[in-house]
Amino acid sequence: MDNLRNAVFGQATVLGERLYGCSWIAAASGAVSVPAEKIIALIVARKLRFLGQEPGNQRMCDLFINRDELRDCVYGPEAWPPKGWLTIDEARSALHLNNGTVAWLVRKGILPTTRHWHQRRRRHSRLITKADLEAFTDRYVSLGALATEARIQANHVARRLERKGIMPLAFPTHLNKIYLRAAVQPPGHVGRLILKSVHAQI
Repeated sequence: MDNLRNAVFGQATVLGERLYGCSWIAAASGAVSVPAEKIIALIVARKLRFLGQEPGNQRMCDLFINRDELRDCVYGPEAWPPKGWLTIDEARSALHLNNGTVAWLVRKGILPTTRHWHQRRRRHSRLITKADLEAFTDRYVSLGALATEARIQANHVARRLERKGIMPLAFPTHLNKIYLRAAVQPPGHVGRLILKSVHAQI
């Protein structure tokens, strides 16, 4: 037992507080679904580079490790999302929409999502296929996307569109403005999110 304690505590770095992304071994065991005994074995085998110890702690289960490093060691490097899929946050960024608007579109089924099991995080996450995102952008375009591509402030774009009788869709007013692409995109334009030719139109 002394040999085991020496092998473990001999690798520990004494720190005043736990670092971000770190958990006590007992907590990491539950978070990553790995038995504490296996974590101890990984430490003894020097498979985990970081091991922290709070001053005065003498219990192995209260040493702390980096959760992502443990996940890499147990499940392999993260490859997320799977090929052909996007996370909600990636879709939000691509569409130039805020979290609330994307959440509303998902709830209404306008932007389809599928539940996927995230092995490393041990929980389900909702993902969007690239095909569904492209289908959405074929039909809709956000004011934020128009403003970014046209390099004009969003309120100026909205006013110019309004003067031409082009109004956003009648979604709840607290959401980002979204337009039908056909209303703002000239016929024959080639492209996804906009639009040098739209700059001339608006």
